[in-house]
Amino acid sequence: MTELTKLIPKKPFDRGRMHRLAEQLNWIPVALDPSDDDQIFEEVWALGDYGTAVHWIEDDVFRVHYIAIEGESASQVTAEIRDNVEVHTPSSLTDLAISQRETSDVMDSLRMLAIQSSEEFNPALFAVIRWALNDPEPVVRRVALLASSIMSWKQLDPLLEYLSQHETDEVVRAEARESLKIFRDRITNSPTT
Repeated sequence: MTELTKLIPKKPFDRGRMHRLAEQLNWIPVALDPSDDDQIFEEVWALGDYGTAVHWIEDDVFRVHYIAIEGESASQVTAEIRDNVEVHTPSSLTDLAISQRETSDVMDSLRMLAIQSSEEFNPALFAVIRWALNDPEPVVRRVALLASSIMSWKQLDPLLEYLSQHETDEVVRAEARESLKIFRDRITNSPTT
């Protein structure tokens, strides 16, 4: 299985800066078949060894733009990108989520956290998700459920189960049931279980 790394650049990094980075590092653009999904924009570059690809993804569902690196040289390419682009780390995302005062900023932090940290369990990030699932604002709880639905952390199961039964907001409770179903289906069908 090839390694996959997701990096979330700190703002104001955008598509234009990604193009300049690709040009600077001599990546080769790869033509993609047009997508029917108007909520995700993706561009891909291959590296000289063609065993590694770099993706620029603008995900309008999660409202997160990020870089995904996959392939044989993913670790090396990730280090090269980090040398040229300021990116979020798990601790910076944790700090960002905790320090936000505006609801919209908290939700942005949760979305970024989910994209970057969906695979490997991180106790500090888990604490942020748990905190957000108990936020007084239903909209924050809903975004935390959305984030949880793409994460593969078995530790989320009891939280989602509890919310699916005891959440006081009817819409959030319904979304908790749906998130729990998606989560359990993914865990059950995961090749690592």
